[in-house]
Amino acid sequence: MRMLKGALASVALLVAFSGEAQAQDWWWGITYNMSATSSLPGTSDSDGNFVDDFSFRGVGIEARYVPDRGGNLSYGFSGSWNVLNEKTDEVVHLPGADLSGTQLRYFNSIPLLLNAHYYFGSRGGIRPYAGLNVGTYWIERRADVSIVSVKDDNWHLGWAPELGIIVPLGRPEVALIANARYNWAFSAGGSGDQKYWGFNIGFMYR
Repeated sequence: MRMLKGALASVALLVAFSGEAQAQDWWWGITYNMSATSSLPGTSDSDGNFVDDFSFRGVGIEARYVPDRGGNLSYGFSGSWNVLNEKTDEVVHLPGADLSGTQLRYFNSIPLLLNAHYYFGSRGGIRPYAGLNVGTYWIERRADVSIVSVKDDNWHLGWAPELGIIVPLGRPEVALIANARYNWAFSAGGSGDQKYWGFNIGFMYR
């Protein structure tokens, strides 16, 4: 139910901004998302690493408003879905349960974030940028052992610093985007801080 309410809220946000997108300078995008936990530095959490792996499963949407076409700033929002999984024999500690034996672990994260970005270079060229995302993360951690399944899911406040690049594709209204984000969801509901890297590539258009 909590996940459904969050999804409905994000849809309402998109609808609220869609009318403005017709008259203002908005960029919209879709990205293919890859994620990594403890395979890279800086991703340990206070519960230990729940999934120690790299994932190629994820998708995201982007919306960025450019108040001045010749300027260097944009403001917007994004939503994505990242999935990691792993098979392991290590003991898992979840709120209310400790599990041992061969497990299939799943880590699902849905960040809903507001963002601001600063772009280097000039309009029409290749533009590296730096940005900051803040908002909420819905995170589910689940472990399956034989016929037993134990999970916890919570809404977390969090943030994600970001570095990326935008490359025009020969038409002023279409561009390639690639970025890296360090997602940090703060502890909530008995679940410790959750940290993971996101690597995203996709297309932006207006």
